[in-house]
Amino acid sequence: MKIAIINQSEADNAALPLLALSSEMFLKQFVADNDGDPSRVEVHTFPTLAQAPDGWLRAFLQDHLDTPDAAAYHDRDEKGNPIIYVGFKNIPDGELFHGKAGDGASLAGELQHELAEAWIDPFCNLYADLTVIDPATGQFYRSLAVEAEDPVQETCDTFDV
Repeated sequence: MKIAIINQSEADNAALPLLALSSEMFLKQFVADNDGDPSRVEVHTFPTLAQAPDGWLRAFLQDHLDTPDAAAYHDRDEKGNPIIYVGFKNIPDGELFHGKAGDGASLAGELQHELAEAWIDPFCNLYADLTVIDPATGQFYRSLAVEAEDPVQETCDTFDV
């Protein structure tokens, strides 16, 4: 998997090479842990979409996302290619590499989270059939998105298919 990070946000461009390096190191380890070939992982930054190579997964850093309350998500573009969006202004305190509490509340944390999920399900179309009970409502659901990190965000985001 080759990833092109394209900064369309107010995030500091000087930090992007380190963001790409940390994301590549994370993804190589994640791929190796999941029996993949880490030598196929590359992450680079590009100033514009036009400069990003064809066939690479694009990860756009934007100030705001079109999905309310989301800090990041992966999806498919209009041609069906995997794509990632990370909202810089949705990151607490604009943290680039770690949250103030020493957690993953950062641009790097959100990007790496979505990279892992995009590696597991690049086309956002895998579902697992199993029974889940929403503890808030008692409602039963029968399918969950197959994601590496948070298949349903909250259990109430599950759905019937």
